[in-house]
Amino acid sequence: MLLTAWAMAAVIVSIAYFLADYIWIERHSLRFTIGARPARCSGAIGEIILMSVSALLVIGVDAATPANTIESVVAEWGWLWALVLTVMTIGIYFYCINTARTAKAEGQPPDFKPRLMRTYLVYGAYCIIFYTGGLVMVGILATQFIADAQSFQEQSQRVLTEIAVPLVSGDAIMRKVELSHLDVLAVLESLRDRMSPVFAFAVGIFSINMAILFTPLRSIFLNNAVFLTNLTTLLVLVLVVAVGAWTYVGAYSVFIDAYLDGLARLKIQIVEDDWRNIARYSEIVVSLMDRRSLVGFITEMSNEWGGLAAILGSVQWAVQQFRKPSAEVSPVEQEESA
Repeated sequence: MLLTAWAMAAVIVSIAYFLADYIWIERHSLRFTIGARPARCSGAIGEIILMSVSALLVIGVDAATPANTIESVVAEWGWLWALVLTVMTIGIYFYCINTARTAKAEGQPPDFKPRLMRTYLVYGAYCIIFYTGGLVMVGILATQFIADAQSFQEQSQRVLTEIAVPLVSGDAIMRKVELSHLDVLAVLESLRDRMSPVFAFAVGIFSINMAILFTPLRSIFLNNAVFLTNLTTLLVLVLVVAVGAWTYVGAYSVFIDAYLDGLARLKIQIVEDDWRNIARYSEIVVSLMDRRSLVGFITEMSNEWGGLAAILGSVQWAVQQFRKPSAEVSPVEQEESA
């Protein structure tokens, strides 16, 4: 399905650039240098590269979400996809037609507006496929989050039920505490897995943003490129913080608090039976209290995806801060202002 959509989008965007001809040659060419000589090629190549990277991002997120596949998400929410696609199609074509209709034609050849209208009518289909891929990726993340929440609820309830069973022997209670502590670590590990798809998504977005800003792909965009990359970066950060906050407040801290309450009810019985058990009991309690803190949560949720996302996000921010101001302007805009 993804390969078919990619091939269709590549053909459609190539046709759009062919129809645009002289209109987009100047404003959307992919500009680069060969040695000291400036060169350029069709912007369609740049868009296909960007679309390919985005497709790889969808594949990466799909691989990081074992509960669902692209096909299952589309099939399960078919009616919702139909509604969203209808609204999105109307919005995209309204924008495309309005852009072509209101374009300034002074000094342009007579076929300027008809050619631009035909171009946008074709290009709109490419935009629909491209944005649908983004929506599918969001759908995969959302369904995986729901599946992880259900799995966590089942696992945590089982652990809390086991720790609540009264036993007479302190040694028997400690054995149950030790086993339940292992189960707690497994539950917390499942919460870490919940964050992996979000971090994988962030890694992909930061990579695409840096490709747009710091490679020849920058030249196929006009003055909205920096705004769009900053906007997507902000949205990714909001998503990571929102999912992290929801996980911490709604699951992580609640579960550890409930488990610590269960351990507190067993403390007297453990000590009365054999005071030497209190050492191990204390280690478990202190360890969970450390994990319960916000710093402990952030440390617990950090994994290779989270670390890579943090590195790429920091690199993007640093390069944007220290690069030359002229890099904010696309090559097309520099020529127009000269």
